[in-house]
Formats: sequence, C-alpha cells, structure tokens
Amino acid sequence: METRTAIEATEAQFRQLNGDIKYSTLHIVFFKPIDTSNPFLTEPADAFKGGVGNLRAFAVVLVAVWPFGLLVIGVAVALRRWKKKRKGGRNRKRLSYLKIEFLNATNWDVALSPDDRTQFLEL
Repeated sequence: METRTAIEATEAQFRQLNGDIKYSTLHIVFFKPIDTSNPFLTEPADAFKGGVGNLRAFAVVLVAVWPFGLLVIGVAVALRRWKKKRKGGRNRKRLSYLKIEFLNATNWDVALSPDDRTQFLEL
C-alpha cells in the first residue's frame, strides 16, 4: 500500500510540473557584433603581429637546428684541411720533379755557386 501511495504522489507531482511547463515562456535573442574599428589601422597592426610571430618561429627553428649547423661547419673545415693537405703533397712531388729537371738542364758551373746549390737542394 505504501508503494502505491508513493507512485500516486509522484504522478501528481509530474502532472503539476507538466502544467507549469505549458505556461512557461522562453525568450531567445540573437545578435551579431558589429566591427566598428577602422580596418586601415588594424590591418597593419595585425601584419606587424604576424611578422613578430614569424620572427619568433624562425628563432625557435634556429635554436632547434644549431647542432646540425655545427656539424656542417665541422665537415667543411675537415674537407678544406684534407684538400689542402692533399694538394700540398702533390705540390711537393711536383716541386721535386721540377728540381730534378732543373738540375739536369742547368750548367752548374755558370748558374749557381756551391753554396747556392746546397740551399737550392734543401728546398
């Protein structure tokens, strides 16, 4: 019997709320904000803000890739030293070949004194 009474009380409350809903009014207002600013002044300001943002992004990229820059610089320096060392070896061989050719083609008595000959051979 108690459950039946509880059910009837709940149904009565439900009917009363449905009646209250019928007399309820809902007001909805739609609006669109109107831009009253001057576009001549806001567009350059927006462009400046975009430029500053791009500059920040570029700085972040530079900070992110600096190890690769050091790697490229190190490889370039190593290649330059290797080329100089390699070229220097070729020039020494070429100089010794030219020295021998010069010695074969020169009249020692006329061209050089004995002191000059020893200095030339030390080159």
